Amino acid sequence: MRPVNQALLKRRAGTDVESFQENYKRHGHLVLPWCMANCVSYYAQVHNPRWFSSEVAQKHPDVNLQEYDAAAEMVFEGEPGFAGRYYENVVLADERRILFSEAREHLRLVDPGSVVGDRIEFIVDGRPTVAFGEWKRHWEDCEKAAAG
Repeated sequence: MRPVNQALLKRRAGTDVESFQENYKRHGHLVLPWCMANCVSYYAQVHNPRWFSSEVAQKHPDVNLQEYDAAAEMVFEGEPGFAGRYYENVVLADERRILFSEAREHLRLVDPGSVVGDRIEFIVDGRPTVAFGEWKRHWEDCEKAAAG
């Protein structure tokens, strides 16, 4: 697998860490159909992020890691489609519910391997590692509705 940048993310204000982590794991499941449709070959979440080493932390003096609650790692094998009914109605709606704002508005990219923590892999080598049937059916319903 090629190295993947890590996107640092913040939880919504007023949300405790435990609730955020539960909701972020759920988010990982619901984003799977979108990931599979967009040729994501790798997707993982890193909870409780911490710098890999003090040397890595020194490379990022402008990043206060304590301001971030998780990191996302995603490898696209093509151009991602940040549009569509499912993305708008499910993925972005959930980001607004659990994150500080939509992820692409506040994420902070750091180099591959910069942070470590409690890793949850959702897609490895282009294959889901967790069940996502409920969300796949919802994806299909959204696709049918969009088609007409």
